[in-house]
Amino acid sequence: MDNNKQVQMVLASSSKIFMEGIYKVLEDKCKLKIVAKAGSCEEVENSFQKKKPEFLLLDNRSNQMDLVNLLDLISRKSPTTKVILLNGHNKIRVMTSISHKKCGK
Repeated sequence: MDNNKQVQMVLASSSKIFMEGIYKVLEDKCKLKIVAKAGSCEEVENSFQKKKPEFLLLDNRSNQMDLVNLLDLISRKSPTTKVILLNGHNKIRVMTSISHKKCGK
């Protein structure tokens, strides 16, 4: 692996303030390149049509994003992308649905 290669990441959150804060923290990291910021499922999907990032940092605190369908879409369009899911609330139902989908249940 090239030691100078930047890791590409998409940030996704319906909270613009939260996303901008995370962006400010991560933007100067030399091995990390934020290739897109998305505030909706549609924007995440559009960013994946243009880029195949290595990571998606996804804020799960929003009720505006259909996470189960979004993660299913990402796994089909970019199966090597790793998803970091930030969970600020108790969303057991969503997390259970996601884990069952991933496990084929």
